[in-house]
Amino acid sequence: MLNITPHVSYHTYCSNMAKSDMNSKTLHYPMGRSDIMVTFNVYTHIGLDDATEEIKKVGRAGKCP
Repeated sequence: MLNITPHVSYHTYCSNMAKSDMNSKTLHYPMGRSDIMVTFNVYTHIGLDDATEEIKKVGRAGKCP
């Protein structure tokens, strides 16, 4: 059985909002932390797949139509 707690939901919310390109200052506000670095270093979980997708976006943006 999965142990899904409010704390796990907090991490998931923060990670999903960051991945959806929410402005970092905007994301920091509902997280309620005094230091924005805590929001991103503790609560936002980004992996290799996420980095790969961002690199692909940059590549597509540089192409001429």
